[in-house]
Amino acid sequence: MGHLFLTVSAPAQTLPPLRAAFVADQPLLDLTITPPDDEIYEVRLHVDDLDKLETAADLKFAGEIYLPTNPDLPMNPLPGHQVFFVHRNATSAPWELAVTFAPHTRGTWNLNGPFAPTEGSLEGSFAVPVDQLLPGENLLQFNGWSVAPPQMWYRREVSSRAGPTHFRVPLTAMTARVELWSPGGPQALASVEVTRSAPPERPPAAVTDVSAATVADRVHLLRAARAVGANVLQSRIPASHPQFADGFHLIYDDTRGLWRVPHWVWAWGPAIKLLLDLETQLPADPALPPGTYRDAAAAAGLRSLDFIFHDPDHPTHDIATVRWSQSPDTLDGVVEYRSTADSLFLAGWGWMPLHAATGDDRFLTATRRLTDAAERLMDAYPVVPQDYVVQRERWTPHTLDESVFGMVGFERLHALVGDPDAIDRGTRFLDSHLTHMGQPDGLLARGWLRDEDRDFWDADIKGHLWVLHGYLSGYELTTDHRYLTLARQLAAKIATAQAEDGAWTHAFHVPKAEDSIDERAVAIGAWLFYEMHRLTGDAAPLRTARRALTWCLRHQDLSANPDLHGALPNITNMGHLNRRRMTILYSTVFFGHALLAELALPELTAADLP
Repeated sequence: MGHLFLTVSAPAQTLPPLRAAFVADQPLLDLTITPPDDEIYEVRLHVDDLDKLETAADLKFAGEIYLPTNPDLPMNPLPGHQVFFVHRNATSAPWELAVTFAPHTRGTWNLNGPFAPTEGSLEGSFAVPVDQLLPGENLLQFNGWSVAPPQMWYRREVSSRAGPTHFRVPLTAMTARVELWSPGGPQALASVEVTRSAPPERPPAAVTDVSAATVADRVHLLRAARAVGANVLQSRIPASHPQFADGFHLIYDDTRGLWRVPHWVWAWGPAIKLLLDLETQLPADPALPPGTYRDAAAAAGLRSLDFIFHDPDHPTHDIATVRWSQSPDTLDGVVEYRSTADSLFLAGWGWMPLHAATGDDRFLTATRRLTDAAERLMDAYPVVPQDYVVQRERWTPHTLDESVFGMVGFERLHALVGDPDAIDRGTRFLDSHLTHMGQPDGLLARGWLRDEDRDFWDADIKGHLWVLHGYLSGYELTTDHRYLTLARQLAAKIATAQAEDGAWTHAFHVPKAEDSIDERAVAIGAWLFYEMHRLTGDAAPLRTARRALTWCLRHQDLSANPDLHGALPNITNMGHLNRRRMTILYSTVFFGHALLAELALPELTAADLP
């Protein structure tokens, strides 16, 4: 039993005995309840994860351009509100999640949208079996007027008829409050606060000093690459989240100590390719069974095929759902996006490399059908729309500059199987963006509204790194020097905005002291400038790449925390999460690709450093 064991300090004849203690060195809470009479009682368990709800003040949601209205569809008749809460307890029936709103609250509620849907009417309170909750992050959407966030706790019933009730609750929390209530009672009959004993002090783990890491240290590069691989494996989605199992979480939220956002599927592509490359390009890691990276890549790829939409009569036939986002402006709180460009990106980075590595024709078939779909949309629109919004049954009115990163899908299809249509289709795809969105110096308009034929938003670094990716893929696909010229122009402009330490901020200027650093841009840029060097042999891109990789090396987490180890934690925004310290899957992954690119080059000496 745990070191702390608390009971109610009140006369035994007036309060039912309630005892609670954490089990030493185990994630368990031990409870003993002996109600004094022949009644049914309710046990309530309060934990920090349910007390610390995230509300609209903590979150950000899709704007109008990402969620356009459709006058032909019914809208949410009541104002929508959302809270996120965390469920990490391996409890099961008869435990329930109790949700209580203010008295006289009326409206509707929905739990977890399409992922584990449960819904009902708001009439003050409701309860959901814990088996229906998702592991980790859960979304509660509630619709009504002037609805304040609810209170939440776990609950179950106990009876004295069988004598004392003793059970253990799987619980990872450090503190908990347990209460005993009689049916309909105005207040708790007993309450116990318990705190887990602090673990024995251990000698501090050795911390790797990365502040002076350099690209010339091959031993450190190898260690850094393996740490990246470990972090990608750590981000895998468990079987307890069956819809997305074997894929990768987008975010590790260090503030909450939680892996989040399992449903940004497009970002799985570069992770799949990295795992395949780690399997073949690094010396065998004695800590991993042979095939670990490859098996994880294949499992993620097969899962991603589940999200392809098939309906020959629908405009998104053979296009994948690439992400779900949260919005209180839909009935279930979730927006589903199908994207041609993002699907092509997933195909180029994930499906085609998996076809090459495994021979599984399902990946090749999916990619070919996707390029057929892209051609249909190029016939219908001047530029392929950014996203199809399932809840609005329409395309968004815009296309973003980053859409051209979909060129990698055409390029990989042609490079790996010589698809005869890939060159013409890819050329048409890229040229349509240049025709309507092209600007001087290789820039594209950040966004373009097709019905109004106008640009919007200012150019940013990360978006234009994706543009650079599109140009380089276009050059590899076609050998057309137009695209290489555009790539060189854009790369030169991006390089002028790089800080001396290798970092970029969001805008096209050298970071100032007050600017936040965009670690996504640094990691993506590191790999892309290595690609520029590989394709051109130019020395300048290699210097830029090595500066960016040096920044990544000096900001990589190599602590003992397995959820952070290997990644690039930074205070940033991503998905529905506002400014907080987090890691982002594709930042970590492109850092890994840049590491492999450096390791493939001749070994440096200190005199060669940028």
